[in-house]
Amino acid sequence: MPTLASIFSLITLLAGIDAIRIPFKVVHTHNRASSNARRDTVNGTISIIDASNSIYLGDVVIGGTSYNVQLDTGSSDLWVQGNPANSNGLGIDTSITYAIGTAEGEISTAPVSFAGYNVTNQMYLRVGQNATFTGGLFSTGATGILGLGPSAGSILRAKIGNATADAVVDRIFESDPTTPNFISFLLERLGDGTPVQGQLTVGDILPGYEAITSQPQLPVLILKSILSKDQHWTTYVDNIIGPDNNTISYTSSVPNTPNGKLVTIIDSGFTLPQIPRDMSDDIYGRVQGASFDSQNQWWTVPCGQYLNISVVLGGVTFPVHPLDTVSSDFGLKDVNGNTVCLGSFQPITTAYSINNEFDMILGDSFLRNSYTLLDYGDFISNGTTSDTAAPYMQLLPTTNPDTALNEFIAARLQSSGPINYSLLPSSQEQHSPVPAGEVVEHAEADVLRYLPEIIIGCVAFVALILGCIIWRCCCTKRHRLARAQKKRGAYPSATKAVYRQIEEPGSAPMGMTPMNYNNGLKSPGRAYYPDPYQRIEA
Repeated sequence: MPTLASIFSLITLLAGIDAIRIPFKVVHTHNRASSNARRDTVNGTISIIDASNSIYLGDVVIGGTSYNVQLDTGSSDLWVQGNPANSNGLGIDTSITYAIGTAEGEISTAPVSFAGYNVTNQMYLRVGQNATFTGGLFSTGATGILGLGPSAGSILRAKIGNATADAVVDRIFESDPTTPNFISFLLERLGDGTPVQGQLTVGDILPGYEAITSQPQLPVLILKSILSKDQHWTTYVDNIIGPDNNTISYTSSVPNTPNGKLVTIIDSGFTLPQIPRDMSDDIYGRVQGASFDSQNQWWTVPCGQYLNISVVLGGVTFPVHPLDTVSSDFGLKDVNGNTVCLGSFQPITTAYSINNEFDMILGDSFLRNSYTLLDYGDFISNGTTSDTAAPYMQLLPTTNPDTALNEFIAARLQSSGPINYSLLPSSQEQHSPVPAGEVVEHAEADVLRYLPEIIIGCVAFVALILGCIIWRCCCTKRHRLARAQKKRGAYPSATKAVYRQIEEPGSAPMGMTPMNYNNGLKSPGRAYYPDPYQRIEA
C-alpha cells in the first residue's frame, strides 16, 4: 500500500502536460448515500461524486459504456482504463504522466457523451490495464481522468498535431456554436452537515447561483511561446488573510506580476492547496501543539484548532471553511499514537514552478468554498464558436464564516474535545526547515527568473572586456610608433627628404667626368653628356 509520503511527493509532470496533482487514498469516515448515487444528466449538468473530499468524479459515456472519471481542470486529456465498444484504434501509442502515475495506451476514437452533449470520433487514450497509479485513484471508483484544461496542454493534440484531437469540452463547443463556451462546478464537502450536491454544468449556470455572473472576471494569464504547453487556468491572487486576521505578505516569484499579487493555478485535480512555505508557516506555525513533519513536508495540528483564513481574488474575499483548513480526512497519528489533523494549505515543495509560472495552486480544499465558472474564450482553437474574447474565470464565495464555525464545532467538539481559538504570540511562531533540494530548486528558479537580465549582463560584460582589450591594443600600438619616431629623431642626418620637380636645376655631379668630355660645351649649372655617335671635329 502506498504511503502518504509517496502520495504527497510531487513532481513536475513529464511529456509536456506539466499539470501537478495529488489525489489521495483517504480514510472513508463519512457516509452520504446521495454522494455515491449517479444521477441522470439534465440540461448540460452532471452530478459530481465526492470520494471522501479527495477526488471528484463525473460520468462520461464512451462508445456506449459509462465510466466514472476524475474531473481535472489541471490537465487536458481523456483516458480510461478499459476497452470501450465502438472504439477505433489509430495505431499510435503514447503515455500521459502524472505526479501519481502514468497512463499508457493507444490513441483511439469513439463516440463520447458528456453532460448531455454528444461528440463523434472523440480522441482519447485507451489504456487497458497499462495504468500504474498510487494514492488510491482506482480505489475511489475512478476508471480514468477527464481533463478540463486548455487544449494547449493536451498530450494527444500534440501527438496528432491538429484540432481533431482537441479535448472533449473543446469539441462540444466546436460542434455546437450556440452553446456558451464555459463550464461551472460546485464541489461537495462531506462531514459538514450541509446537504449540497456537487454538480458540473456545460454552458449553463446552476439555479440559485446566478450571482456568479456579476462577479469580477479574473483574467487567465496566457503563457507564450515554448511555455504554452504548460497553459493552465492561471490567474492573480490579491492576498491571503491569516488566522490572526492579518494579510500574509509575500512577493511573487513570477516575472511582471503586479506588486502585492501572487499567481495561482485553479486545479480541481489537486486535492490540497500548495502555497509558499512562509505563508504555510504563518497559518500553522502559531498553533499550540502544531508539528512539522520534515519527512512528508506537511504541518499537523490538533483537530480541535479553529483557524479562520481567507483568500482574496479580484477584490472579493473567499472565507475558507475551518474543516478545509484543518482536515481530519487522512487518519493521521502523531508519534504517541494520538489522532492529529492535517494542515491542508501545504508548503509548495516539488510542485514549485522552476519556470516561474506560478506561486501557488488552489486545489479542492479551497474550491469547496466557491462556485467556479471557467470561460474558455479564444482557447477554443478552430474559431467555430461565437466567443472570441479572452478566457477568464469567475468565482462566487459559498462559505459563510459564522455558519462554518458552527459546523466546525459540531463536527469536532465531540471527537476532538474542546475547541481552541487562540494562537501563540508571533515571537513563538515555528518555521518549517527548508530541505536542501528545495534550496537548489529556488536557486535554479531565480536563475531562470532573471535569465534575460543575466544574459544581457553577460553580453555587456564580454563587450566591455573586448572593448578594453581593443583599446589597450590601440594604445600600445600608438606608444610603440611614438617611441620609434622619437628614436629616429635623435640622429642629425635623419632629415625629411624634399622632392623637387623634374625640370628644377640640380647640382652638378661630384667630380665624375664622362669619357670624351668637352669642357667648352658645358652649360652653366648642368652637366653635358654629348652624343656618343656624334663626330667631333679635331
